Amino acid sequence: MEELLEREDEDILQSGEWFTKYTVTQQQHDQWYEWFLDTMSKHFGIPKDKVAQALIFEYLNCAPTVKGDE
Repeated sequence: MEELLEREDEDILQSGEWFTKYTVTQQQHDQWYEWFLDTMSKHFGIPKDKVAQALIFEYLNCAPTVKGDE
């Protein structure tokens, strides 16, 4: 986070606009999603499928943006 604060204006970080500025490939997104499910599953002690259902809004708020066709 400190790296982003050094490079970016704080207003961009607060607005969420940085999600579109720092996009990822579909493969990177899929790796992140597996990490997210594994981490939350271990933290809460529940199966991954239950994590996916219970934390859908956290996913929507935190998932990286996948690069579009250019």
